[in-house]
Amino acid sequence: RRESIFMPKNQVSVEELKVRVMKLKNSAYEDTTLDSMGNKRHYYPGEQDIVQKHLSYVLDILDEYRY
Repeated sequence: RRESIFMPKNQVSVEELKVRVMKLKNSAYEDTTLDSMGNKRHYYPGEQDIVQKHLSYVLDILDEYRY
């Protein structure tokens, strides 16, 4: 799945970023990847743990900012 990336010109709040990261965390559960045979598969539990852990790090970093 390829999404177009654009640079918004307006300011964004920490809360808006947190919501977007939470949506990424949620959608990561349904994302698929290709296996060695080219078949779609969901992420293995270990892969899913890594994705969730790193997105949680991003949320922790955002929590360091004042509102």
